[in-house]
Amino acid sequence: MLVTEQVAITIYATDQYSEAAPSIGDPLRCPYPRWLVYDAACFEPAVADRAEKREPLAIMMSPHGDFDGPIQALAGQLWSGPFRLVPKRRVFTDVSPISARPVAARARDAALAAAQDVAGVR
Repeated sequence: MLVTEQVAITIYATDQYSEAAPSIGDPLRCPYPRWLVYDAACFEPAVADRAEKREPLAIMMSPHGDFDGPIQALAGQLWSGPFRLVPKRRVFTDVSPISARPVAARARDAALAAAQDVAGVR
């Protein structure tokens, strides 16, 4: 069986190989895929746009709206929802160690090179 796409792989793997996923019929089953999809479709793109200093699109033109919307939704769920497991710590909010990693630099370089190719600069 071939499973592709980030969210599908995560759901399939946790359903097949761990006790981490709520089983079908469990009341937590509905929020489980919701937040997996929300992460991939809203949170990650919002953070990537902010990290790359991209100009925001009009809210109606962006699948994730703006940066603050996904951040507020996630913060609201973590701090006031039934999953209040994550303490408020700077280590969870400071992305500088991640953006300083060599893989992040390579991704920025690749994006710059692609932009230059499109613009006919190189």
